[in-house]
Amino acid sequence: MTEKEIMEKLRQAYSHGTPEVLDAVLSDCKEQKGHVMMMTVTKNRKPWAAKLAGIAAALCLVAGGAAGFRSYQVNHRVDATVSLDVNPSVEIQVNRKERVLGVTPLNADGEVIVGEMDFSGSDLEVAVNAIIGSMLQKGYLSELANSILISVDNPDSTRGAALQERLTAEVDKLLKTDTFSGAVLSQTVEKNDDLKQLARKNGVTVGKAQLIQAVLDKNGNHTFEELAELSINELNLLLRGGQGDTRMETVGTASDKAYLGETRAREIALKKAGVSAGSLTACEIELDFDDGAMIYDVEFTSGSSEYDCEIDALTGSVVKFETETRAVSVGEPAAVTEARAREIALAHAGVSAKSASGYKCELDTDDGTAVYEIEFLAGGYEYDYEIDAGTGAVRKAEKELDD
Repeated sequence: MTEKEIMEKLRQAYSHGTPEVLDAVLSDCKEQKGHVMMMTVTKNRKPWAAKLAGIAAALCLVAGGAAGFRSYQVNHRVDATVSLDVNPSVEIQVNRKERVLGVTPLNADGEVIVGEMDFSGSDLEVAVNAIIGSMLQKGYLSELANSILISVDNPDSTRGAALQERLTAEVDKLLKTDTFSGAVLSQTVEKNDDLKQLARKNGVTVGKAQLIQAVLDKNGNHTFEELAELSINELNLLLRGGQGDTRMETVGTASDKAYLGETRAREIALKKAGVSAGSLTACEIELDFDDGAMIYDVEFTSGSSEYDCEIDALTGSVVKFETETRAVSVGEPAAVTEARAREIALAHAGVSAKSASGYKCELDTDDGTAVYEIEFLAGGYEYDYEIDAGTGAVRKAEKELDD
């Protein structure tokens, strides 16, 4: 209540407190016309009583106005904003009692989720339950994409953290379905004007903008604009490749069932390189995002060759393939062990290990490349081999009668 409104209330109270007796006094005067009346004047010895009454009335009005203002603040002022992001994005505004003041869909999918539902005045948990139920019913949350982001924006960090924890537990319980379990990401929104501008520019919530920034902190090869197009499940999969973000609470694991899987991606990459799984000395596979598509980045080493292969995570097509071969120098750890080199030589000669005798092996160099020089006897013949210590390739194979 404004000062002007309070003064008007005081004026009205004072005006109504004065009795309307003018007509009665005049009437009495007419009846007593011509008579002498003795008037006794009584001195008012307590003028302060009226003043106190007025002050008390004013204080009551002020107290009433203050109580009304506090009631308005508690019931109608936005105390916290909760955003739910999957691909649909929905923002919920609540008062201090966690009663819903408004629900705003922030994109077309969000409008589909909210539909004709009116949550005004309902409890926050009731609204969250209904919205999650709608997302499940309409297929936005499933075993193929099971991630949801909860972001809480509250000026009071303590109450904000408590609300975040409660909502995380509630949503996690809702997403334990008969067919899949959800992956819940939750966070409190930080005060960051730059992120707010990026969020507005790219049409995402501030919460999703904060998640994108966490992914960029792990991998700076991406841009904010391209990651803004991804769903929360895709961003969760990208974030999973790091060690985790301390600002983000995570429950459950993001689903990758919509994609080929790491095992199949490795098979495709090895086939492209013409390399067997047994010859690998190192192999790393990571789900990543490149040129508008989710990909498996497969990096592996076989012999002295290093390979980098990118596989489309949905179709299995090879989108990039690079190889680099380096020479192994003497004194440098060989990619092929001596035992493996012996196996290669015997297999090439068609000789079993039991029938071979007089075995000799020496690590040497030939034109700057490390090689195993292997000699052995079998079936009346003498064998002489050179095996590339980096690749396992047979560089020389000689066979002659043992004299």
